[in-house]
Amino acid sequence: MATYMQAADTEDESWRLRKASIRLLRQTGEAAVNRPGVVLCAVLRPVVARLTDRIESVQLEAVSALRSLLTAEGLRHLLRFFATPNVVEEIRWLGPELLRVMGALLGRLEQSFGDRTSVGVDVDAFSLPATVGVLELCEELIEVAHNTFANDLAAEMCGALGAALSAGGSVPSRLEFAALRLATRIVATHSAERVAGQAAGILAVVLGHVERSSSRLLVLESLRFISAGSATGWTTLVPGELDIPSRVLRACLAALGNPESDSAVRTVALEAVGHLLATSAEHFSPGEVDSAIREAAAGLDNETIRLAATGALTEVTSARDGQFAHAISGLALDRTVPLLRLRTRAVQLSALQLLRSLFESDSALEKMSYSAEDLLQALEAVLTPDDLGLCTAAVATLAACLRRVSAMRAVVKGRAFDLLVELAHNPVVRGQALDAFCDFFSAVVETKVHTAATVVKNITRSVQEARGASASLSSSANATDLAPLNGAAIIARVLSHSKSRSKSPYLTKPPSLEEGNDTEVEMYVATLGYLSVLTGTVDVTKGATDYVWKAIHSSSPAVRQAAARSIGDFCRSDPAIVDRVIGDLDDGILRACIAQALSSFVKTALSHSVVVANPAGMATRLIQCTAGESNDVKTALSDAVGHLAILDPVQVMPVLAKELESQENGEQLATCTRALRQAMVHGADNAALVKEAQPLVEGCFGSALGSDDHEVLRAALDSLKTLALQSPGYVQAVAPVLVARLCKVTERKRERKVKFGPFTHIVDDEEPVRFIAYECLKALYRFVPAGAVLETLLDRLIAGLADGHNNALLCFSAFCDVCSSPSSSVLLEKVEPAVAALEKHLVRELSKNAVKQDVDRHQELVAATLRAVRVLAQVHGVDRNASFQVFMRETVQSGVHKAAYEALL
Repeated sequence: MATYMQAADTEDESWRLRKASIRLLRQTGEAAVNRPGVVLCAVLRPVVARLTDRIESVQLEAVSALRSLLTAEGLRHLLRFFATPNVVEEIRWLGPELLRVMGALLGRLEQSFGDRTSVGVDVDAFSLPATVGVLELCEELIEVAHNTFANDLAAEMCGALGAALSAGGSVPSRLEFAALRLATRIVATHSAERVAGQAAGILAVVLGHVERSSSRLLVLESLRFISAGSATGWTTLVPGELDIPSRVLRACLAALGNPESDSAVRTVALEAVGHLLATSAEHFSPGEVDSAIREAAAGLDNETIRLAATGALTEVTSARDGQFAHAISGLALDRTVPLLRLRTRAVQLSALQLLRSLFESDSALEKMSYSAEDLLQALEAVLTPDDLGLCTAAVATLAACLRRVSAMRAVVKGRAFDLLVELAHNPVVRGQALDAFCDFFSAVVETKVHTAATVVKNITRSVQEARGASASLSSSANATDLAPLNGAAIIARVLSHSKSRSKSPYLTKPPSLEEGNDTEVEMYVATLGYLSVLTGTVDVTKGATDYVWKAIHSSSPAVRQAAARSIGDFCRSDPAIVDRVIGDLDDGILRACIAQALSSFVKTALSHSVVVANPAGMATRLIQCTAGESNDVKTALSDAVGHLAILDPVQVMPVLAKELESQENGEQLATCTRALRQAMVHGADNAALVKEAQPLVEGCFGSALGSDDHEVLRAALDSLKTLALQSPGYVQAVAPVLVARLCKVTERKRERKVKFGPFTHIVDDEEPVRFIAYECLKALYRFVPAGAVLETLLDRLIAGLADGHNNALLCFSAFCDVCSSPSSSVLLEKVEPAVAALEKHLVRELSKNAVKQDVDRHQELVAATLRAVRVLAQVHGVDRNASFQVFMRETVQSGVHKAAYEALL
């Protein structure tokens, strides 16, 4: 601490120079904040040392500079993703430095509070505004870095604040308020066990404020501290008096009962009461609990705090297995239902959550005294497709009420059922609200409000009407295409709760497979699949599997997709069917549907831990079936193989390795490349997969990037781009080799002449391939050390500046990235060709007959060129190059581009 927090200078005549130096250091650090490393760390030390300067303006300048440096968005981004491979080294530099900064700030606070609370010490030794600034800086720094660094130091800081605030003496209210804010941030972002032992001093201070203080701000911040800590149950861990939780609860209730408390104070106090009862109820007497619940229920009548009251009551109701649900329902039910008729959406949502929690937790509500008719009317007020969130919450609340309250069932049978059937297929609420509707219709059957047959009949009718509407209104066709699947999901959920399912007319009398009956067939096939998942068997009705297999031959794409999805569900329910499915891959007509079915099954097996027999054999068979198929089939098969590799990497990865080494069939090689990408991207947290896949990366992409097969090359480029952006850890070690291969890909050209009427155009079929290769280079350059490979990469980017329009714009972007990277010094040897390429775009003139599209493209290239010049000019040493000096003087800083370039400065 002594070496880092240096003593202030004894001579203060140079304070202006020190202040200017801090500003210069701040600007230097801001330029390096996206790549902290050594530069930012070197800047922080002298700035922190000036926190103890004897001149207040210097202290404030130091606080301002630290806040700018330590809370910048670039630094937040690095700390949020500190485990990303390309920033690990920088974070290793930054971590210890942040710890030192926080240690220095802690020492600064200890000195400040010590000086202000000791006798015989000049209270102006440290600036009050600067000390407040340090507290606010600590608060922001803990928010930025609490998941990465300084956990122990933050807890220690909390203890130091408590000791300082409770030591006695006169502490200015502004300083105390900032200290309490910092303490609140610490207890909100750290575990209860970590901070409980350090929070005793602060707890004593905040209780004193709540009980005796006349300062509204201090009372409010004290309650926020209590609320933040109570959410984790830390009050029961604080050492000291045995009745600390009770004392905290009494203080919150006193704040609620104080007539001078405003709405902000009461809102925070209600939140704290909810946290306390939910996490520490066993430490309170029955009388204290009853008083707390009564105060919270009374808040429902207060317009300014009813939102906080419903939130607190919901939290308490849901906690502890509904221990307090009955007491709350007796006080709150009559007050909550009328809130649904208000026009305040937040209050309506909060009231619905409270009602649902009460219905699910309080078994005594079976004999509810509140009128079921009034309750249904209140719920109907929010059962509207105009608001998806309200409608979903209202349906879920109605389902919970239906299961609990017998008096509600007769009312629902008469009115709400038809409304919900209509809403279930409304394009606005259909998708997201499906689960809530399924719960409701399941409750309808469970409680015998309607029989399963009645529900099925109404849902079928609604689906037919929705599909008919989509046929007559082309604008809404896309919005209603999923109606049969939604109806099937509801019917399957309802039938799964029906005891007479096997005798259901809907299942025993399937619709005809003739043309013109597609909607009913699609919904019936989907119902069989959903029902097999819910019941765990494919024998949901006699002949179910045969019916679905026949539906695969339908001329309707929607029916075929539903059949493929249901076959995947059958495989999940009975893995023995997988052999039949794989056997049908030999049928070229069925292959597309079967591929989709297997892809669906494998993904489901992975997410639900379903055992797949012989995954290696299945992967081999799927790879062999790709020859001559469409892109959709190949994509489905590669997805299935990739997820099989995640499911069992030890068996499946050798299959991929063998296929990649053989290179006998280009289509199979492309499929294996895509499957490897799928496995590595979606299975990055699978250690066994990473171990098996890592050795294949260089061999797979290295050979595929040199392939003359266009499909193999495109598959390799697409896969490599995805890995470089989403899972760079796989390719980081072999990046130089891959970059060298990619540079050769950017040299590919295949031009041909195409006639459009009287005009002849030259088309380059390899231009899209080069575009993806440039994207890969842009993602991989940061893993390439300075040397011959990086120089080759720069040569290709400079050459790419003269490529087609889209490729040139991408090369400009990648060129700017390299100029801004730590390896930018390699550009010093490439200044002349870079200047020549940049100058061509700036001196080029369009013909007088150029169309608007050509003018727009030219302006885009000119703007990109000027941005590249601006970034290149910032590279250290470039300004000493003679060619660059002439280029800047004669082309950029004079003539038509002068104003546009100066606007970038």
